[in-house]
Amino acid sequence: MTSSAHPMTRLVRPSPDLYEAWLACVRDFAEGSRDGSGDWAVSGLGPDRDSFEALLARVAYESDPASRLPDGLVPSDYYWVMDGEEMIGFVAVRHSIDTDFLRRAGGHIGYSVRPSYRRRGHATRALGLALDRARELGLDRVLLTCDEPNVGSARTIEKHGGVLEDVLEGKRRYWITLRPRRPDVTDVELVGGVEKREIVVAPYDDTWPVTFGEHEARIREAVGAAAVQVEHIGSTSVPGLAAKPIIDILLVVPDITAEEDYLDQLLAAGYQLRTREPGHRLVRPPTRDVHVHVLEVGHGGIEDYLVLRERLRSDEADRALYERTKRALAARDWPDTNAYADAKTEVISGILAGGRSRAR
Repeated sequence: MTSSAHPMTRLVRPSPDLYEAWLACVRDFAEGSRDGSGDWAVSGLGPDRDSFEALLARVAYESDPASRLPDGLVPSDYYWVMDGEEMIGFVAVRHSIDTDFLRRAGGHIGYSVRPSYRRRGHATRALGLALDRARELGLDRVLLTCDEPNVGSARTIEKHGGVLEDVLEGKRRYWITLRPRRPDVTDVELVGGVEKREIVVAPYDDTWPVTFGEHEARIREAVGAAAVQVEHIGSTSVPGLAAKPIIDILLVVPDITAEEDYLDQLLAAGYQLRTREPGHRLVRPPTRDVHVHVLEVGHGGIEDYLVLRERLRSDEADRALYERTKRALAARDWPDTNAYADAKTEVISGILAGGRSRAR
């Protein structure tokens, strides 16, 4: 599992050269909580130059492996979140949670984004970078917490595969798996072999979103907390776009190798395994009119699916191009539907490039 970072979002170590950036960031927070900053340990924080120098000394002390920390503290790495030259937040990655407070409420990672930069995806990207640091420390899984009413933070954690363990003393407590439970498969298993099916491109049908909603509920009920994300993807998710009458669904799970956490439950709910391959599983009902694509958190295909969907929903020219391409390809003879899908790759790549360019 890997995180995808925005090219302008990065983590840097606290530095004396960043005083002005730090000052602007702290002033933006005002009286708000600066989780992950470490400045709780600096008495009488200004913010001013003296407080800044005291903070640098404090975080250096806690980050130094040679430091003999008092009871209640654990070795921690502190980072400042940068967007270009602007400091936009703080991250702390704790090497362990060997205190009662951290086990109950603090967790392995603390982070925050200044108010004027929120709701732009910075928290999601910063947490992804923090998780990379935790992997480098050799941690197999990490505990993250957020206040129970903080829906935004909960969603950020869940996007990275956070599985809710409980709510304790007003804190939602999530575990994120950083390493797969076992090695993934290395070959492609196509259950039932190659299927030759007629490719039919049908006019858009208003019942397609309804069908998705029914299966979303079925999947969430079966899989429970392991369903990090369930999305309607593919052509049937784009209003007005002609499509093969097969509903494509994206199911994101914390660990693709942990099939006992999701695949057994999907099979019990009536789905059948069609494909098992590296990084991807596909299940479908016996009617074969729904394909559930299972990917794990951090898989690059997740962003591709969602960018393509949003681009087709918002750009009429690309939508028309895609429909023309599908109709032309559907008129040809294909050995199976996978060959038909592969033939669309070049056009899809162009549409994705346009969608990413617009997102920037």
